[in-house]
This record gives sequence, C-alpha cells and structure tokens, in this order.
Amino acid sequence: MSQVTTSKIFNWQVDGCHLSRFDITPNKPVSLQKVFHDEISIIGFSGAVWKSWQNGQSYLESPDCLVLRDAGQIFSLETSFISTSGAICREIKISPQLLKDLCQQFQITKYALDFKNPIIENLVLRNQFAYTHSVLEISDCTLEKSSCLALFLSKLSQYVPANHYSYHHQLNPAKIKTVIEYLRAAYGKNISLTELSEMTETNPYVLLRNFQKSLGITPHEYLQAYRIIQARKLISTGISLTDVAMLCGFSDQSHLTRVFKKKVGVTPGQFVTM
Repeated sequence: MSQVTTSKIFNWQVDGCHLSRFDITPNKPVSLQKVFHDEISIIGFSGAVWKSWQNGQSYLESPDCLVLRDAGQIFSLETSFISTSGAICREIKISPQLLKDLCQQFQITKYALDFKNPIIENLVLRNQFAYTHSVLEISDCTLEKSSCLALFLSKLSQYVPANHYSYHHQLNPAKIKTVIEYLRAAYGKNISLTELSEMTETNPYVLLRNFQKSLGITPHEYLQAYRIIQARKLISTGISLTDVAMLCGFSDQSHLTRVFKKKVGVTPGQFVTM
C-alpha cells in the first residue's frame, strides 16, 4: 500500500450498490459514536485495526477479516492502530431488498446472513472483497464490474452456514455458444452482463455461473483475452496504439497496455519491436 498523505472519502455507485473508499493518514485517528447505515454494509480494510461496539459487545476488527453490519445496526468504533503509511477502508453498501433480489437471481432458495457477530474470519473471502472493490473502483468495463460484483455476492451468501442452495438451472450449451460468438463479433463495444442476458433470454447470474462452469473463465475474461488476440494482429500491421485501443474496446491506450502486459508478458511497445 502506498503512503496515504491526505484523509479523503471517495463515493460512487455500481449496479445499485453504494461504494466508498476512506483513505486515512497515520496521524488522524478515527472515532464514530453511535452511528448506523440504512443499508447492509460490507467492510474490508488494510493498514489499521479497529475496536468496535454493538449490542453491548466489543470486537477487534483486523485487516484479515471482513466486517458485516445489518441495515439500521447501531455501532461505535475507533482506530486502535494505524500503520505509518496510513490505512484504507473499503465499503460496499447494499439495501436488504437488493440483496434479496440478487440472491433470488443467484437461485439461492434460502439465505440468512448472521449479523450477531460483525466479524467474518475468512481471509479468502476478504481478499476477494478487496479485489472486487478495486475492480469496481478502477475498471472501465461494465461487464467486468457486473461479473465481479455478482461473483463476490454469491460467495458471500455461500459463506453463511445457514444458507441452503439450489443451483439446479443448467444453461443450454447453444446459449453459451451464442454468447461466445457475440463477444467475438462485438469485442470493440462496451458489453454488459445485462446485454448478454437479454440477448440469450437468460437470468444474468445463471448465465455468468454457467459460462464460467463451461469455459473456466467469466465472459469478461473471455472478452479481454479475445481483445488481446485482435490487438496483437492490429499492432503487427503498424496501426497506432491509440487506434488499437479504440478499435479493441479499451478505454484508452493505458488500459490496453495494462491488459496487454498481463496477457502477453510485454507491453504493446515491446511487442512492436520483437
């Protein structure tokens, strides 16, 4: 984590969820007394340890855990430790109704989140939350953001022991093929998960789950891989990187470079000289 020099809170929305990132400087302890949110809050952080109180109990919230608070839950908290480089607190807020709707879309027949203890001691889930929050903050790809959020909320629901699941819906392989053909034909567009679901007349989360089960990757991951295949061809013809980025559906040349380096192992500039 880089040095935090100014305490700031950044807020934005994705698919009906409210997200925030609180950057905290080392010399600025934080204390909140008897507050609550109107939405369910999922919180993860780095560089700090918090002490919190709710329902007459005290808790120690560490960077290795997730924190889950119910809508309307009154709580207090304060920082008990902040790293010398500062801290970052990431939060996703989702209304109870939206969470219920998403669970129905995931075809989770019963769900019951346990809000009695706000601490979820699951490092894998915590890391997936951090990755999801980062994607929702920096990604310019609608499909990537929708897919990432859907997969995290599904994992969160599965973590709760009281859940009972029914993942019985198997998608017709022809619909998976239709999605693949569309991704390959429209790779230059900003494709959304909703667009793919409407095209195949399929629940978006059923489509996402079955696509990943069938190919081992999400539609967004497939789209990114195919975009790089096309980018390599265009770069080899001498087209400028700015034009390659635009033609292949990347937000700008910087976005192309990041994905290209991840998929090919070198930057587009290094690929040109090979």
